[in-house]
Amino acid sequence: MTNPFTYTKTPSNRKQAQGNVNYWHFEGMLTNDEIEELGHVPASYNSFIKEMKRDAAATLSTFK
Repeated sequence: MTNPFTYTKTPSNRKQAQGNVNYWHFEGMLTNDEIEELGHVPASYNSFIKEMKRDAAATLSTFK
């Protein structure tokens, strides 16, 4: 399943920043089998997603 959320590299408003949070949350819901099909190592991928979710949430908090 493709990600239904849009990722914006440098969000300029709250809606784009929330979209990034949603995007990374959706990516984090992949199963280990799906991650391996993409050619990634699950442990590394999960660490990457965790950091991207943290970064997206920090960016969102600047748009209050």
